[in-house]
Amino acid sequence: MNKPKRIARNKADKTLQSLINQIQEEAEEERFRIARELHDDVGQQITLLSFLLHRMNRSLGEKATDEIKQAEEITARLIGKVRDISLQLRPAMLDNAGLLATLQGYLQDLSSRTGINFELKHSGLGKDLPRHIATTVYRIIEEASTNIARHAKAERFEVVVRAGKKSLSLSIRDDGAGFNPAEVPAASTGLRTMRERTRYLGGTFELESAPGEGTRLTVKLPLISKLKNQNHNSKIKTTQQ
Repeated sequence: MNKPKRIARNKADKTLQSLINQIQEEAEEERFRIARELHDDVGQQITLLSFLLHRMNRSLGEKATDEIKQAEEITARLIGKVRDISLQLRPAMLDNAGLLATLQGYLQDLSSRTGINFELKHSGLGKDLPRHIATTVYRIIEEASTNIARHAKAERFEVVVRAGKKSLSLSIRDDGAGFNPAEVPAASTGLRTMRERTRYLGGTFELESAPGEGTRLTVKLPLISKLKNQNHNSKIKTTQQ
């Protein structure tokens, strides 16, 4: 490829990556807006309805109808459903407490539910991270650890997150059964989602595994260009502990 064509190709690649980053950021902002609306508006309205039904049930006592009791049960399930959807869109804790606290809370909850031990190592998280970077890191760890709990038959796993000046690195390693990556369908939803999240941000994604040898996932995400292009409202403050 001659020099003019190479320059044009590089320019086109940069333009495409910029568009992808913009789409990703806009999509994340929309998820944030919907999650907040579900939590602050819909969730509160259903909670109020549940309170009114509960008060009606108590005031009627033995005269309370089965329909009222059933409506109370339905609203309780709706509250849980709205909370789950809001969490899937974007954990409120990610914005309120930061990436580190959110990761610690999620991993501790996963460990208590599954009995799998974990170790979280981190450095450089005492800085402002772009919202989409923090969300991507959280979602990849969430997806990977869920896969470990479901399929790996592991006793423990380790999560390492290091944020430097130019990039953020993420490593997730378990001591489970392992597998042959070549035998995993390319369309596997979990792996595809993690790869796409990484690729959208211009990062690299590596997966190492073998039967009986556990699994290691490594992700690297660029930070400098993203940080320079973000305004204050699109950053999340994380704290070193």
